[in-house]
Amino acid sequence: LQGWKYDDHKYLFKVEVTQIGETVNTKIFKRENNNWVPYTTENLVQFQNTYAVDPPTVEANIMLLKVLSGRDWLETDEFVFRLKNSDGSPIRTSDKDQGEKMVPYLETTARKGNRTPAFPPIIFKLEDLGSAQSKVYRYTVEEISQGNTGFIHDRPKEIKVTLINGDGKLRVTYGEGGSNYSIPGDLRFINRYEIKDEKKAKIGIFKKLENRPWKSGDAFSFQIDALSTTVDDMAPEDIPLPVSRTIQITANSEDVSGQINTKAGYFGEITYTKPGKYWYVIEEIIPEHVEKGMEYDIHGYLVEVNVEDNGDGTLKEPTFWYSSTESERPSVVVNTYNKDKDKDKDSYLFSFAKQWYGVPTDNVSFTLYNPDGTERKHSPVIIKESDKLWIIKYWLSSPGDYYAVENASNGYTPVYQNRGTHEEVQDRVYNGGRIINYQAPPTGDKNHLNALFIIAGICLTGILIYAGRKQNEK
Repeated sequence: LQGWKYDDHKYLFKVEVTQIGETVNTKIFKRENNNWVPYTTENLVQFQNTYAVDPPTVEANIMLLKVLSGRDWLETDEFVFRLKNSDGSPIRTSDKDQGEKMVPYLETTARKGNRTPAFPPIIFKLEDLGSAQSKVYRYTVEEISQGNTGFIHDRPKEIKVTLINGDGKLRVTYGEGGSNYSIPGDLRFINRYEIKDEKKAKIGIFKKLENRPWKSGDAFSFQIDALSTTVDDMAPEDIPLPVSRTIQITANSEDVSGQINTKAGYFGEITYTKPGKYWYVIEEIIPEHVEKGMEYDIHGYLVEVNVEDNGDGTLKEPTFWYSSTESERPSVVVNTYNKDKDKDKDSYLFSFAKQWYGVPTDNVSFTLYNPDGTERKHSPVIIKESDKLWIIKYWLSSPGDYYAVENASNGYTPVYQNRGTHEEVQDRVYNGGRIINYQAPPTGDKNHLNALFIIAGICLTGILIYAGRKQNEK
């Protein structure tokens, strides 16, 4: 048996048997000091075994795992943890400088470079057990706030260490059910980072007229749309926008300092509650009936808003980057006036998008219909933005609820997506709508389909801004 030292003594005995008549007598003698002496209850043989523990001390090493949720670790992050006896009694430990000592608690610190820190060892001795074979010690481990603002700290944890004397050794077990606090993972603290702050920002746009001054009644409308963001858990439809997505810049708007014939406009405040980059596109809304001789700006202007985290639960002030100026200075939308251009030309735009899923084919044609359902003999202008996205444009002399139908399918199944007040019709696309064709329609893949629709929708945000291009081309 482990831990026992056995008695190795040997004892000699002699038994004398005598008989007197029919009576048999026995006497037992024990050999002592080369003599045979009677063996009685006074000199019984004793075998003494000694139990020894080697070594007579053992260490309990407690490690923890620190997890941050909601933001990455910073070089300056420090999270201090304290371990103390649940009954308030001191803890025996040791260090290189002072050796063995009794302390009221133990401490350790988690940092970016050490997310699994260990407490100084807890030292147990055989004498701690007394006559018992085992003893349970209970400790509380809690995080001590060190000014790490923005975090919701994990609750204190109760742990159990059992000191056991057996098999000639002292040993410790941790927790229950196979827990092992001497390796990281079983004792885990998760801090959830929350930003309880918001920042507001206004996105601007400048409007410039060339070849004529601003005049009373001038009003140019602009629309802002959200494109994407780096915020992981934010859906595209949740990207913050101003209450009103449109603004007007008029002759009474603020002049832009240092720029000729240029007015400034700003969308309403956008509220940001999460750090990240946000991308928007600003486009001029081309009026249904454009001003004769006015060449409208057909570009979409990209704006990046960068909102950074201070790391303490607050946000930095947003910064802006406009793609056209490559700076924080708002983009300039330029309209050029030519009084002799496009006189008496068609100026109403009917437009829709053709989106491909699969291999595009050129063998596709469209028929335009009047609101009463009669065919309208009119040839479209097809602009191939890419192999997968075509923009179909008809320039008309008057507005109306026109609609178009795709003529050739070539094995494709078109899906019509319309917008505005019109209900979706299987074989019709209205102004501003789109047709999505599938070579091999996916089944059960709604996420893919939704993503496709979102991409097509983003591409369509610029459809109406082409209203002036046709006039200019003509």
